[in-house]
Amino acid sequence: MTCHHNEKLINLAWWDILVLTLIMFSYFIYSSLISYINLTDKLMGEVIESTNDMNWDMLSFQMVLLVSAMLYLWLRNFNFAQWPITINLKAIVQGVGIFLVVALAMDLFSLAAYYLVPPSENLIYTAALPKLDFSLLLYSALNGFYEEIFFLGICLAVTRDQRLLFILYSLLIRYAFHTYQGQIAAISIALVIGGGFYFFYIIISPKNLFPFFLAHAFADMFGMGTLNYLYGIT
Repeated sequence: MTCHHNEKLINLAWWDILVLTLIMFSYFIYSSLISYINLTDKLMGEVIESTNDMNWDMLSFQMVLLVSAMLYLWLRNFNFAQWPITINLKAIVQGVGIFLVVALAMDLFSLAAYYLVPPSENLIYTAALPKLDFSLLLYSALNGFYEEIFFLGICLAVTRDQRLLFILYSLLIRYAFHTYQGQIAAISIALVIGGGFYFFYIIISPKNLFPFFLAHAFADMFGMGTLNYLYGIT
């Protein structure tokens, strides 16, 4: 699709989305695959705790990738104004609500998976509130924007007849860079979080991306689950 100098690009071509995927997620998909290959338990994965240094490193790295992606869209004369982003009390309440509902769905999925596919060893799982520091708060805010501007902003900036195809594509990408957490986690993130976010984005009115940035940021800060703070799974 070509566009004149003064004509803003509304619908991205398939190759635009492919280029943006390579810019934003190729490294994470590759590193996730390498980590997955080295997992002992490829179904359940392993618990990975982030550190202050890791948060700052990822923040810097993703900022570079995000600027690169936005520069690409600017060179394509993309119409950034078509992304509805409004910060107000309603959007904050929606973000909290979306997080809680999708987190509960993740809990139910995880419980079902736990009993259908028991872990290979005795697993004692307990959850505690994370230690929130400035690096985690800042990185969570960036990552919430980073991922959802791709999945809900870029992947939906296509013609209506291509939308379902790119929703499915986006679920595959969500899965691909979360395999380092094990198959069950990667599948649940793609289907429950990805599918849940799309469902709420479809029904929310007026359209607003901010609640999804916020819900994703909460997930990065607290984990995508709620029941695990009330009891342990043994």
